Amino acid sequence: MLRQGGILFDVVLLVEGKPIQAHRILLAASCDYFRGMFAGGLREMQQTEIPVHGVTYTAMMKLLDFIYTSELELDLDSVQEVLCAATLLQVQDVIGFCCDFLFSWLDDDNILEVEKLADIYGLNQLGEKIRSYLLKNIQTFSRTPVYRKLPAEKILSVLSSNELEVSSENEVFEAALHYHYTPEQVEKDEVCLQDPLRMLEAVRFCLMEKHVLQRLHSRLKQCPLRESVAAALRYHSQELWQPVMQTPLTQPRCSSQCILGFGGMYSSSALVDNEERFQVFHPSWGEWRNKNTSGFRAESRCWR
Repeated sequence: MLRQGGILFDVVLLVEGKPIQAHRILLAASCDYFRGMFAGGLREMQQTEIPVHGVTYTAMMKLLDFIYTSELELDLDSVQEVLCAATLLQVQDVIGFCCDFLFSWLDDDNILEVEKLADIYGLNQLGEKIRSYLLKNIQTFSRTPVYRKLPAEKILSVLSSNELEVSSENEVFEAALHYHYTPEQVEKDEVCLQDPLRMLEAVRFCLMEKHVLQRLHSRLKQCPLRESVAAALRYHSQELWQPVMQTPLTQPRCSSQCILGFGGMYSSSALVDNEERFQVFHPSWGEWRNKNTSGFRAESRCWR
């Protein structure tokens, strides 16, 4: 009401040479930038006209709209300049809204641009959302040209994550190759696996099927990849020793953990008759629960 009625204005912000009237107390209460300016003993405390550099007039008007009404209108044309202004003036709520808006429009075509914005402005919140997007969509996204333009460190971190959502480790192997070669080259087998391909460091070859590893091993001459595949084959061949052969590269990709408890050795009929002997604990449950064992068959590799 004060703003609409032009009542009690006590400061004029000069943005791109254009005057914008405002109230010091609201500006200081809304962001650290103006709080430091008006309550930190700076010369601006005595000035009635204050130039604001580094922001556009449009972005400043949108920030003031938010300060006065707690409402913010964003679109693809203005979100970057609003984000720039909010970061400079330290309006945290607007920064959060801009991050949410950008993430809502995130897709394979604009992820590179959004990733650059997150990096330029140090937006950890947006960076985490981009990472979440990659973890969930790596199989399809790795087949796009944009995938190979993202920083190698970021992609390596995603491919190495336990939270990577894939149906098998073969998909991780393909995604790793797609960073170095186009999908067409991979499909036509126009790749040189003898070369040191960095993204292959993230592949957990021990989780791949044995016949796939054997076929891959037979194609390779002496190279780092051949040694990794050979180590995975040794892991497969020593099932009884697998519990003491565990490394980060043998762990299944899962963001949560589940413990299976076996109470001794029973025949399958005994298990069906007494289901309390087979229980499952999951962190989200916070307790042990009985598990229906009908059709269950314990194997020597159950710890995998």
